[in-house]
Amino acid sequence: LDALELDRVMIGVSRRGQFPDRSPRLLMLLGIVIALSSAAPLVLGLATVLSPGDNWLAHAGRWAFLGILFTQVLTVAYPRYTEPAWIALIPGSALFIQRLGRRERTAIVALAAASLILFPVWIRELVLGSR
Repeated sequence: LDALELDRVMIGVSRRGQFPDRSPRLLMLLGIVIALSSAAPLVLGLATVLSPGDNWLAHAGRWAFLGILFTQVLTVAYPRYTEPAWIALIPGSALFIQRLGRRERTAIVALAAASLILFPVWIRELVLGSR
C-alpha cells in the first residue's frame, strides 16, 4: 500500500533532472537522508498499530491510522492523506519505545513484524524512485 511507503520524491527528482541547477548527487543524498530519518518513526508507528499496548493514547493512534487507511483503500485516495494518521501515532510510538525498554515480548515481535512488512515496500520504492 502507498500508505506504507517512504517519501521517494527527492530520489525521483534527482533522477529525472527536475532541478537542473542542482546537483543530482546532492539531491539523491538528500533523498536518502530523508528516507533514513523517516524510517524509524514509520517502523515504530506501524509496530504501534500492530501492538498498541494498554495505553489509550496508543489505541487512539492505532484507530486513527486504521480509519484513514481504510478510507484510502475505499476511495483510492492519494497516499498523502494518511499523513495525519502517522502523526497521530507519534505519542503511541513514544510509549512503544518504553515497552521495548521493558523488553516486552509482544513489542519486540511487533517491531520485527513491522520491519519485515516495511523493508520490502521500501526496497521496491527505492528501485522505482531511482528509475
